[in-house]
Amino acid sequence: MGESLRHEIIGQDPTQPKNEPGRGHRGAVAGGKACNLRPSHQRILDAFIAFGAMTPDELAEKIARSVFYTRPRCSELRAMGLLRPTGEVHRNALSGLRAEVLTI
Repeated sequence: MGESLRHEIIGQDPTQPKNEPGRGHRGAVAGGKACNLRPSHQRILDAFIAFGAMTPDELAEKIARSVFYTRPRCSELRAMGLLRPTGEVHRNALSGLRAEVLTI
């Protein structure tokens, strides 16, 4: 994915300094746009951009990571307002439990 597309999607401006007050990952949403995300959060968002809506477990399979990596990152991104549930539910492959499908 090109840097200009990434900046357009998540609202980062590469010409602005990243160390401005209020631009930390804990305050990642400012004016409805993401700014200065941790690399782990950016990887998750990039996967949602590339693959579309999915559960955290489906995401783990697609990016070859553990569910113990993807589940917390998805929860954090939901709390930031960067991921949202679609209303759809899929069953997890391993446990068979129901999980919400998330999207950007």
